[in-house]
Amino acid sequence: MDQGPFLERPFAREDKRHREMLLPGTTEIKKRRDTTNMVGDKRKFLPEEGSTVVIPKKRRCRGKKAVPQKILIIWRNVTIPCTFSALLTPATVITDIGNSERASSAALIKATLTPPDNLLATLHLDTPLSMQGINDRDILTLLVRQATILDPYDNQHLVAYREEDTMQHFLTALRDVSPIPPLSEIILCHKELHLDPTRRFQDCNLPH
Repeated sequence: MDQGPFLERPFAREDKRHREMLLPGTTEIKKRRDTTNMVGDKRKFLPEEGSTVVIPKKRRCRGKKAVPQKILIIWRNVTIPCTFSALLTPATVITDIGNSERASSAALIKATLTPPDNLLATLHLDTPLSMQGINDRDILTLLVRQATILDPYDNQHLVAYREEDTMQHFLTALRDVSPIPPLSEIILCHKELHLDPTRRFQDCNLPH
């Protein structure tokens, strides 16, 4: 079982039974990022406003049609085909899936895409997939990592996060759902280590 951070009052007595942090994967983003319409010195045309990269369920049609480039996105137990292009970014994929019938934007807050060969890696949201080694027909996994945080009252809370989030993100997320003391009085810990609120998750050597 993965170990994770917990909250304590300063100098409070520690209870070793409550130091485990679960990091299940699950969820997406609300807002489509801006992207350029240039790749090198060539102009590329972006999808029209209101369009989506999510390919609708197959309909019977006669005659032959050109097969578009596509990637497959695994979300929970569903495989979602999406149109692939040179400018397609993870942010656009997550946004369009959240706006489709396959998932909800609320379920995808803090979601990330992982490459086909490494589920622990994260694809950069605003960098085109083609520039991150993703090709036509690749299969990507959509997930939201969650950390289980133990507050000073031994209550557990799931907090969705991305690797670039700072430790302060976990404290801020708890402020509205737990009667925790003022943030200035809180210490975030993992095992015996006090975590600096200004450090990013990926820099704290914490388990995924």
